[in-house]
Amino acid sequence: MFSRKEVVEKYCEHFLPGEISNELVVSELKRRSDSFVDEQLKDHFTDIVYECPFGKNGQQILITLLFEHKSYVPQFPHLQLLQYLLNGWKSQIRQSKKEESRGIDLRPIIPIIVYHGKERWRMRPFSDYFGDGWDERFSTFLPSFDYHLTDISSYLPEQLSSMGLEALEAAFLAFQMGRDEEIFKQQFERLQSYWQAFKKNELYFDLSQAIVVYLIRVLKKTPMEVKEMIQYVRPTQKSKKDWTLEDYLIEEFEKKHNVDFYKAFEDLYEAQTKAQQAENQAKEAKNQAKEAKNQVKEAKNQAKQAENQVKEAKNQAKEAKNQVKEVENQAREAKKRLRLVEAETALRNRNTVKTGLELNLPIETLMKMTLLSKKAVEEIMEQIEKEGEGQ
Repeated sequence: MFSRKEVVEKYCEHFLPGEISNELVVSELKRRSDSFVDEQLKDHFTDIVYECPFGKNGQQILITLLFEHKSYVPQFPHLQLLQYLLNGWKSQIRQSKKEESRGIDLRPIIPIIVYHGKERWRMRPFSDYFGDGWDERFSTFLPSFDYHLTDISSYLPEQLSSMGLEALEAAFLAFQMGRDEEIFKQQFERLQSYWQAFKKNELYFDLSQAIVVYLIRVLKKTPMEVKEMIQYVRPTQKSKKDWTLEDYLIEEFEKKHNVDFYKAFEDLYEAQTKAQQAENQAKEAKNQAKEAKNQVKEAKNQAKQAENQVKEAKNQAKEAKNQVKEVENQAREAKKRLRLVEAETALRNRNTVKTGLELNLPIETLMKMTLLSKKAVEEIMEQIEKEGEGQ
């Protein structure tokens, strides 16, 4: 939309500082084809470059409109702009060398940031980036430049309408609508009124078409909604002497394909929408198939894990059984050793009691020597006497 010279003229007249706008010869404003946005900056800005005479001597200056891509305010805009300005001046130097100019006078560049995000943009000087504690004696070594900011989201439609700037109001409103679906719904009737008014002014009618293309591109609208927008910007009949190149191209298209250009555009958009829906459905089906495959894989992994757990449980049971068997063997071995010890102890006690009897030792002494009770000693003595009688 800012590629339209008439829109930029109105913008420069009403939004640039008075000491600049009053000296600009906006009637001689020319758009340039070059861009100073490099690979590092393309994720941040898109630019449109104009040149314009300034002052009584007609000094040529460059006015660059930079459209901020992000929906949030960058932390260090001066750093990006410094790189952008350097690109612009390097481009001027290269051009002067091509033209073999002896003296190279760089042109001033006015960087204008056009921002249409929801977050409020607060401008601050470059020196603020260095915090409160920096020593001002270093200011000599810092770049000193600024930029002009137009925060579209801060303007109400009524403010621009009161200025009588319908073209700018329509352009600003389109940017706001492109960022917020609710604004699109609330302000669509206002935009329709501009389109109706612009139909009577061929200068602004192209702007209407640019707005429609922009809104179709940034908003996800149904074919019927697109058709409703397009009907407001269908061209009225005009004499061939007033035709633009676009009109001749449209006529050539309609003759070649035997169709109405705008109807073909609507059909194409509807077909693209259906194709996009089919693509989305195919993508969704592919994602679902992938998810199902992952679920099957997960189920297999869980089954394998369960199988391993069962196997591990069997191994543990087998190991436990072996441990029980080992304990039983150890118990039997302990019983054998115990019986052997008991037999050896009984024989030793018998020999002790027998020797005591031969020495006529009292029973109390034998009890102490064998650590047996009186009854147990008496039983051994009785057994020895019976064996003696049997011999």
